[in-house]
Amino acid sequence: MRSVKTLFLILLAVAIPISLQAWDPKTEKRIKEFKEEFKGVYIVDGTDIYLQRVIEFPNTSKEELTQMVKDYVSRRLERLGKNASNSNVRYYRDAYIMVEHSPIFKINFVFDSFERYTYRIEIKDNRIRATITLNEVVWPPDVFPTNKFYPFNKGGRGEKKHMRQFADYALGILDSIKNDMQDELLDDNW
Repeated sequence: MRSVKTLFLILLAVAIPISLQAWDPKTEKRIKEFKEEFKGVYIVDGTDIYLQRVIEFPNTSKEELTQMVKDYVSRRLERLGKNASNSNVRYYRDAYIMVEHSPIFKINFVFDSFERYTYRIEIKDNRIRATITLNEVVWPPDVFPTNKFYPFNKGGRGEKKHMRQFADYALGILDSIKNDMQDELLDDNW
């Protein structure tokens, strides 16, 4: 019985500091500030950060839309070249998932950065949901999983600037996806 009490006290002594460390009011404050600064841009869900759009394609059947998305993904892979590859594309029932690299963002005169992100396009009826989820921030030679980067950990002006630059890049993708998919219908490779 004594050993059980001792074990319980040891576990309690270890668990309390860990739980206090996990609940960091400064982190909560940074996340709240991040959500306010990037309201309408980034969605923070736990430790996931993503951008998302639902895009309607009226008068388009699900089969036509599926083909349009498939063609769009193929063209996107060609355009991205080394920043994406066929091995990084997965097709699941009604969803395409690609792992891509962003272009290099100039943070200041010393540091450059880029993002590894997942680009997911889901198809439902005559609409798609396009989601860009941040996976890793690369500040050579370091790689930071998103949950170890700003706003989850203390970040300075460089981290905020990176998040603004990536948001501009990702929003450009999401804002042009409908036109990119529809414009290709007119291009018959003449």
